[in-house]
Amino acid sequence: MHVVLGRTLDGGTFPTVLDGFDASAGRLHLGPAGFLARLEQSLGIPTPLTHEPVRVAEYAKLIAAHDDGNQFYSASRLADPWRVARKLLSLRDELIFGGWNGRYPVDGSVRLKAFAELEGFSQEHPLEPGSPDRLLKVIERLNLLPAGIEGLELIDPASSFAKLWRDVFKCLAQNGTEVQQKTLPHAQASGDLGTIQKALLGENPGKVSGDGSLLKVEAKTLMEAAEATAASLASLLKTRNPQSVVLIRDGDSRASLVLETALRRQDLSSAGLALESSHRPATQILPLFLGLAWAPVDPDLLLQFLTLPSSPIPAIARQSLRGALSGAPGFASRVWQQARTEILVTIGEKYGAAEATEVDGKLKLWLDDVERTPRSGEMPIPRAIQLTRQVEDWANRRAHGSEVDPFFFQAKEQAAVMFRLLELHPRGSITSPEMGRLLYDILQTGISYEMSCKEQGCIHLVSNPAAIFAQVPVVIWWQCVGSSAAVPEKRFWTDNEAKALEQAGCNLLSPTEILLENARAWRRPALCATKALILIQPEQVFGEVQESHPIWNEITMKVAPTEAARLTIAANTTSLLDGSKFPMTTVERTRKYFPQAKASWAIPALHLTPRPIESPTALETLLGCPLKWTLQYKARLRESLQFMPERELLYGTLAHQIVGDYLKSFIGQELPQSDTARKTVTRLFDEQVAAEAATLIKPGMDRERTYVRQTMSRAAGVLVELLDRGGYRIDSIEEEHTGSYMLGQLQGRTDLIARRTRDDKKAVIDLKWSRDSGKIQALKNGTALQLAVYSYFLRTKDVWPSTAYFIFPTAQLYSTNQKDFPGCILVPGPSEEEMWKDAILSVQKIRTTLDGGKIAVPCFTEDDQQLPTAGMNIDPPCKWCSFQMFCRYA
Repeated sequence: MHVVLGRTLDGGTFPTVLDGFDASAGRLHLGPAGFLARLEQSLGIPTPLTHEPVRVAEYAKLIAAHDDGNQFYSASRLADPWRVARKLLSLRDELIFGGWNGRYPVDGSVRLKAFAELEGFSQEHPLEPGSPDRLLKVIERLNLLPAGIEGLELIDPASSFAKLWRDVFKCLAQNGTEVQQKTLPHAQASGDLGTIQKALLGENPGKVSGDGSLLKVEAKTLMEAAEATAASLASLLKTRNPQSVVLIRDGDSRASLVLETALRRQDLSSAGLALESSHRPATQILPLFLGLAWAPVDPDLLLQFLTLPSSPIPAIARQSLRGALSGAPGFASRVWQQARTEILVTIGEKYGAAEATEVDGKLKLWLDDVERTPRSGEMPIPRAIQLTRQVEDWANRRAHGSEVDPFFFQAKEQAAVMFRLLELHPRGSITSPEMGRLLYDILQTGISYEMSCKEQGCIHLVSNPAAIFAQVPVVIWWQCVGSSAAVPEKRFWTDNEAKALEQAGCNLLSPTEILLENARAWRRPALCATKALILIQPEQVFGEVQESHPIWNEITMKVAPTEAARLTIAANTTSLLDGSKFPMTTVERTRKYFPQAKASWAIPALHLTPRPIESPTALETLLGCPLKWTLQYKARLRESLQFMPERELLYGTLAHQIVGDYLKSFIGQELPQSDTARKTVTRLFDEQVAAEAATLIKPGMDRERTYVRQTMSRAAGVLVELLDRGGYRIDSIEEEHTGSYMLGQLQGRTDLIARRTRDDKKAVIDLKWSRDSGKIQALKNGTALQLAVYSYFLRTKDVWPSTAYFIFPTAQLYSTNQKDFPGCILVPGPSEEEMWKDAILSVQKIRTTLDGGKIAVPCFTEDDQQLPTAGMNIDPPCKWCSFQMFCRYA
């Protein structure tokens, strides 16, 4: 076996083991992690998979046994024991990597004494082996038998590896392995690329001329950078073999998906894309389910739990429960309970009682019967373990079921790790932040999943610039930015501590040495390219401003120290794509778009027939924008997923429910005193807010919750005062109405109908949580269609009931009839009967157009082609419309 080893070769290399061969056996290109696993396998000492969070938890338990309150880490541990354990474990591993024997060195410090004592405690509190512990076992075994490796070539100097690795190299050499330093190829480029190669090698460089062999592409955004990279690649591959190009996919791994999408748009073969992410449906079950075990239930977490396609909750129930949650964002609200009941009835009718019973059992197991702990308290560890086991069992069944999905195995493994962490928890209970920290550590490393497979005819791909160690014609360095440059942390140990450790045989790598070696490794792409080197630098990546990579700083310092010289070897995306800096071959693409913006759409009239039953809201939509009415009610386009209601909608729904429920008890009876109404509504709000509007009790919402609470109670008191002043008693709350009109049936629901005691005259009050200005304008302009419809429902032969808007935030009553509503704010405007007649006139005009197969788009109607003023002219709801992509409103 022949091994090529480099510090950065765990993420792919160039050249590959097949370079120059049709097949290869016994030759490996490996990084430290891969080489360690290979040595363990060869020596017969394979180590089970070790999870770093478990090691941290074990070390935290060891530290807890050691900490007497007077240790150097004691004060920090009081604030954050988990982070302290993680930091101390990394320092311990650094010492072991350096060759430390676990004993207190002569002239050592208090801190080194603490680490030596911690190693002594490890006998009673064993620690799972990390990489340095595994290397010690490998060295011990290498002293007994060879590893079967004939040759080992080091890409990086042996001095850049930790001492234990150098000991491994020494043992291999003693066992007959030929260990040698691999020599990198000499630079052979010409032009600007050749100039920088000479400069990087310390020779007299000369001047750059801007011939395109060295180019830095500067882009404003990540998307712009991806498009420029894809266009450059497409142009290069017109005349080059894909095997002559290496792409360095450096930096934030999430940006790789942006680049992959841009490459697809250029019809380029994929080099493969595997992302590290924990945001897969199956692997989100554990954190979400444990997050829902705290009271009150977070509605955002609950919505996510119900949105996952891989979920313990049956799909037939998830959609209805999401809808209920979007109406009243709280667990076990009235809307939720109603939706749950309807789900079971529907399932029973469609699939039978047995299926309904099974779904009911799953809803109870995963939602209803979960024993929840107050967020301010601590959850007993046995309960947390039981919930974790529940997820592990579910994931295990799914992993071995008919649906083959590797992420269920990952979800099972996550739950098993969480179970182990809970077992190691130093106390008998755990707080919500502590549980969140454990879950974060479990999910932090993510799960590797393949977004796209490597395709024939693709270019070479590496994930680190130092993974190139052979000549290649063209190198494109994606995300050549400062944030992708690995910079070691400042050394933790003092000079005296380092000296004491060195005398004890522990040699630690200095951050300066590591940084210098990293800098040498960054030069490899420039030294190995023979025709062109293209560096891609976006100014921003996911909102973070990016600085230049150190390799670019070194290049410009040596060959382009002036601004004028730098401009010859740099280009923005515009100058790149027009070919002024780089020979580009334009690739014509035929793209499909939504229809262009236009004032009307032509559609067969058979698709635009009137609906048999309309609501006041739908009728208002029709008058405001026929296109929106068509898309929403005829085409039935909806948002694919439900989201939490908007602020005003949520508060309005809550106010309707609390105030409405309270006033129902006074139907036909004497109204309560305003002070009593305020106090009762306040109490009801406190009792129901957790179930009906849980977003208001989330952290940081105290001020908003107080505002809603006070506003609602004040408005309730004012409302009963106004009703009493007008001599009214409540006739109905939330009453359904049905009536016929010119096109069919109208159905609607009135918020509050009052009846005047002296003459039995009815009046309608529409309760709103909105701004006053919009409703005032609607009354003044005669566009209060809902009020007109409600009055139409309740009209008699001679009388149309008066109507009014009651606005919760200001506790004001607005009406065009001050006589029937004493204490209201008078808004001069047409009567309810006049508004209804105007609405019918407008409906007739719009129906005439629709029956002719044309749909008007009001936001694109020219000024000289406006609809006649006769009728009800409702402004198009463009600003908040979700169908703007169709009408192209801007």
